[in-house]
Amino acid sequence: MESNGRLGLHIFVTASYLFIGMFIFRSLELDNEKVMREQMIQEIQAFLANSTCVTMSELRYLVGVVEGDVRMARAVVENRSISDKWDYSGAMSFVATVVTTIGYGHLAPVTTPGRVVTVIYALIGIPLTLIMLKDIGDKLNNWITRLYRVQYCQRAWINRTINVSIVVFVGVNVTILLPSALFIHVEGWTMVDAVYYCFITLSTIGFGDFLLRGDLLTWNRSLYTFFIYIWVFIGLAYISLIISCISNTIVEKARSVERHTLTKVEAELRRLRHEMMKYQRRSQDITTNMGEARSPSTPLDVKLMHYTHVGQDNNAFVCSVNSETFHVKIQKNTDDVN
Repeated sequence: MESNGRLGLHIFVTASYLFIGMFIFRSLELDNEKVMREQMIQEIQAFLANSTCVTMSELRYLVGVVEGDVRMARAVVENRSISDKWDYSGAMSFVATVVTTIGYGHLAPVTTPGRVVTVIYALIGIPLTLIMLKDIGDKLNNWITRLYRVQYCQRAWINRTINVSIVVFVGVNVTILLPSALFIHVEGWTMVDAVYYCFITLSTIGFGDFLLRGDLLTWNRSLYTFFIYIWVFIGLAYISLIISCISNTIVEKARSVERHTLTKVEAELRRLRHEMMKYQRRSQDITTNMGEARSPSTPLDVKLMHYTHVGQDNNAFVCSVNSETFHVKIQKNTDDVN
């Protein structure tokens, strides 16, 4: 029952978070989508008006062709050469996105054998990658543990704050800020776009709306690609470590609240049990005293049916004698019964 209650709470919190996100992103993106749709309609209508030889069916066919590979279509329109998607670099990029579960979606197999092999390759590669990322995360965790032992002063909270700040500062710079600066220089992105890409990649969300092309690259492309792969694996291990720490903190806090609540409930149950035992002893004293006060020549069937507290006198109870209700009070230091 306890585990079911915790599961129900987790489902409720997660569902609530999803609904909150739904409303937030709808309010942020819906108006912009409508504006972009109107602009596209106007552009298409203007194109058809200026190109009377092109019919709507021909344009629809052309759009379907372009949807297959927008990058290739753009290169053809601009009359520039484009490298094969499935060259060594492209194939390595594909398998990296498969085993890391990033899945940008910009490169995918279209042949039946390719899709079958992708499934088999992922079933083997994903667990191997997770094991490797776990090992990297363990190494990072060992370094962080050693750092936490460093003492800067006598106050524990100051030492903890400094150590956490160092871990966050170094991690954010290595996984987010420094790669973002490189992408701004090589890809021509804005700071927001570069940071967005880093987080979407390392969290394995992988929308695919931003892709590394190296259009402004002036040095060795292979070295650039090698750096990207190293950054991805180290960043994945660090992000997974941070997410694990956050999750463990939340779970530990919830368990602490649960333990505190359980302790209070148990204390209240012990108090109630003590009160019940006290009242039971008093009821036994009432029955004993009434039996001693009864005359031997006048048998009287005395049965304590129930008792309740009366007024502010802790020794006053209500009992039933021969189906009649009387108020019975225990006198301290005497055997008399009123």
